[in-house]
Amino acid sequence: MEIRIPNEALYIVNTLESNGFEAFVVGGCVRDSLLGSEPKDWDICTPATPAQTMKLFSESRVIETGLKHGSVSLILNDTPFEVTTYRTDGAYSDGRHPDNVEFIRDIKEDLARRDFTINAMAYSPDKGLMDFFNGIEDLKGGIIKCVGDPDMRFREDALRLLRALRFASVLGFSIEENTERAIYDKSDLLKNIAAERIEGELLGLLNGNAFEAVIINYQKIIAEALSIMYRKGFIQLKEKNIKRWLEKAGEERFRILIEAGEADEATNEILSRIEAIAEKEKPPSLKDLAINGSDLIEAGIPEGPEVGRILKQLRYIIIDEKIDNDRAVLLEIGLKLFSEYPSSKKLHNSNGFG
Repeated sequence: MEIRIPNEALYIVNTLESNGFEAFVVGGCVRDSLLGSEPKDWDICTPATPAQTMKLFSESRVIETGLKHGSVSLILNDTPFEVTTYRTDGAYSDGRHPDNVEFIRDIKEDLARRDFTINAMAYSPDKGLMDFFNGIEDLKGGIIKCVGDPDMRFREDALRLLRALRFASVLGFSIEENTERAIYDKSDLLKNIAAERIEGELLGLLNGNAFEAVIINYQKIIAEALSIMYRKGFIQLKEKNIKRWLEKAGEERFRILIEAGEADEATNEILSRIEAIAEKEKPPSLKDLAINGSDLIEAGIPEGPEVGRILKQLRYIIIDEKIDNDRAVLLEIGLKLFSEYPSSKKLHNSNGFG
């Protein structure tokens, strides 16, 4: 079985291996490649410590994204590649992050700490596929299954409850029986998760082809997640917040999601606001902006993908009602974005999933 690795990720793997360190691409990029999809990100794992990795790639741009947890990001051709040291995790007292990690040298131990079997595979051109937890079998069977004890996986990080639902929606997979039971048993742990992270997973779920089936089958979990967001004040009646959800999820899907929540006063008010906002002018498309790519190029921004990304960023700022759709204002903000965020990776993440 062969996976096509982009040149930059292959360079990282080969450099680590030529200096005596194992190296694999790991996680979502392996899963997506095996499913025949184009991965959005390529992550690498290795026994090399962050210090050793940074020394080997001292001539490249390095961002210390998570030294405490063994991660650095290498920027190659304006694209980040996260390189993480094999590790085991200590206790998760906050239900989200390990209190401490221990660097190890065994790829199997590292994969054992991951959430689901389909995400716990690693690959290198030299050693092939590392699949200790039957991830391939679950991919073929269309199953979301925790690695090891699902109760422990969800106690470590309660966001995995919603990640399971998101993967089920996006991939059209079913959730394995023991994993499903643990999702219900541990749903109260969602209260430990930041509302912004809950929103990201729900938006991802809504963009899956199987979203309606997931919402119907797991209405209790969806209602709990929405209730937590209500209590934390994140789903407000502010027009800009509802506009953002309508923009990223669409009116019909957003309505289905809200209706899955408990039929309380907040739900009814939000449904009323959805109708009111939907009847008003729709959020501007890129074509509706008062400027276009040629305007940005004439203003001094080099022709290329950065122009399109800045236009998308400006559109989201307008949707959030931070600026008016005015040519002079948009040009000024566009130039500021370009000067402050020269790397396209720092611009607004338009898929909304983080």
